Order: sequence, then structure tokens, then C-alpha cells
Amino acid sequence: MSDVKSKAKKKPVQLPDEDNFNLTFGYTKDLLEIPEEPADVFLYCEKCADWINQEMAKDEADWDVKRLVTVMGRLAAYLKMLRELDDALDYIETALALIEQYDLGPQQFIAQSLRWADILRYRGEFGEAEEVFESVLELCQKIPEAKIYEDVALQHMGKLNFDLEDYDLAMEFFEKALALRKIKNDQSLIDSTEMAIEATKLKIIGEGES
Repeated sequence: MSDVKSKAKKKPVQLPDEDNFNLTFGYTKDLLEIPEEPADVFLYCEKCADWINQEMAKDEADWDVKRLVTVMGRLAAYLKMLRELDDALDYIETALALIEQYDLGPQQFIAQSLRWADILRYRGEFGEAEEVFESVLELCQKIPEAKIYEDVALQHMGKLNFDLEDYDLAMEFFEKALALRKIKNDQSLIDSTEMAIEATKLKIIGEGES
């Protein structure tokens, strides 16, 4: 029996299907993401990490680099949600290194840079996060193919200033993000920004009453 086990091929790890997990999340009153089902998110992250390890165990010439970067970025985002911030940072920085090494283009760079900066924000590294968000926002406004991320960059800048308790500036960024999201006509994005605006209004009212 032991000989049979030793000769059997190890079953390949399949990339997990997001539809098989509850990855839905909400927000705290401080605009931090919180998963509805942390156990599902943890299991999803575990399976993504297994797939990444399997892929990177291959010869580098056989890597599916674009898919690796996409999965690493997604994994980093969910690890951030679980507050596994060191692991999240490791994955996103590896993804960014691969983007640079393989010259995967501005869209991948901007998408993963936004995730990187948001992880820095969750870690309380506000100065570095702000530098990244500002540089990404500038790219979004200069590069036509990056324009689709401008509302995301503005939303993140709003959240950063919310964390820094500069609620008036946060409101300015959220309102700019909302205007772009109404043009996109994506209701889930509109709802997210309107929720952030309402949370910011409460903070401004609270400051006025103190």
C-alpha cells in the first residue's frame, strides 16, 4: 500500500472558484472592510496560496505570470480584509515586482499599486500610502487606459483622509469619486461612495458638536 501511495501522482491544486465561497464584505463605521463570513474568506485565501505555491514551484519559463499577478493581488486584498497585513504586503509586493520584471503594462501596475497603498493604509503607514495614491491618481489622469481607475484612486484618497481625520478633504475626494461613478453607472460603486459620504458627514457633525 505504501508503494502505491509513493507512486501516485500528486493531484494538481486547482484555482478556487470565487462562487463557491461567501466573499461578501461590509464596512465598519471607520470605513474598514469586514467580511461577512471570515472562515470562508480564510479558506479561499488558503486555496489561492496553495495554487500560487504550486505555480511558482514550476520552472519560471512555465509560469502563467499574468494569472499569478492577478491571483496574488486578489489574495492580498482578502488577506487585508482578514487583517493578515504582513502576508498581504508580501503578496502584493511580489505581484508588483513581477509586473515590473515582465512589463505587464500600466493597468496591472495601477490596479495592484492601489491595493498596495490600501494595505499600507491598513498598517497605519499613512505617509507612504498617500505617496502611492497620489502618484497613481496622477497616472490615471494622464494615461487614457488607466482612466478607469481614477474613481478608485479618489475613493482611496478619501478613505486615507478619513483615517487622518481630515473629514472636509475626505468629503472632497468622495464627491469627485461619486461623480465619476455615476458616469460609470455602476450601482455597487455608487452605493459604496454614498455610504462613505454619509459616514464622513457624521464625523463632521460630531466635530461641530464637540
